[in-house]
Amino acid sequence: MKPLSLPTLAALAVGCGGLGAAIHYSFRMRAITYLSPTPFLGLLFVLIALGLWIYGRKVLALKEGRRGIMASTTATNVAVFAYVSAWLGAGFLGFLIGLMLPMLADIEAQYVRQAVNGSAVAAAGACALLVVAVIVERWCQLDDDDDAPNARGLEPEAG
Repeated sequence: MKPLSLPTLAALAVGCGGLGAAIHYSFRMRAITYLSPTPFLGLLFVLIALGLWIYGRKVLALKEGRRGIMASTTATNVAVFAYVSAWLGAGFLGFLIGLMLPMLADIEAQYVRQAVNGSAVAAAGACALLVVAVIVERWCQLDDDDDAPNARGLEPEAG
């Protein structure tokens, strides 16, 4: 599996941030109320990040040679889950910040402050998920053995 590209994740966050700001702006132009994400979304992201961290430590133990902790197929599932969680965390982080930034112009209103606080807490949870997912995805990378000789001690042949 190809490693995560941090510039691609940053581009996704910026794109989703623009999308969140555009959606928020279109809602405000139509006199629809502010979108108010719940702060419990941040708690959900943190709980997912905690579970991913626990399983990532088990993958790290498997790479160090301690058998019996986790099967290699489960380690593959953890790698895929970390990969997807990084994309999800980057997208939600950008989207929530994109929702929050246009609200700062009307921060005096109580309901806008609540919406900004909810978006900030959810964005902090998405940031935690993103960081943990990138770390665990790096742990799940296999060592590069393309240059190593095969089991018979011969160099690999083309074709």
